[in-house]
Amino acid sequence: MLLETIGFAVIGIAVAFGATRALADRLPSPLLVSGTGACAALLGGWVARTVFGAGHAPITFALAAAVSVALVTLLIKPKGRARPPAGAGPARA
Repeated sequence: MLLETIGFAVIGIAVAFGATRALADRLPSPLLVSGTGACAALLGGWVARTVFGAGHAPITFALAAAVSVALVTLLIKPKGRARPPAGAGPARA
């Protein structure tokens, strides 16, 4: 169990590192991305281990990575210029 937990954290940090390298201009601070990746992988691994049991390590690690990727992608800022809020009228000069 301890080695799986360390493995989940390593997967999450690896996902965060890859995302930070590929999308550095569209992500917030690398510390936030790393923390999100590691925590998401730990959560995903825990849920997968609870559902599938102790004997299914490959699928548990795959699901931990999938949850980590899913939550890290939520941190990506949209590309392009910012839109005005929906309720805002035209700008007045």
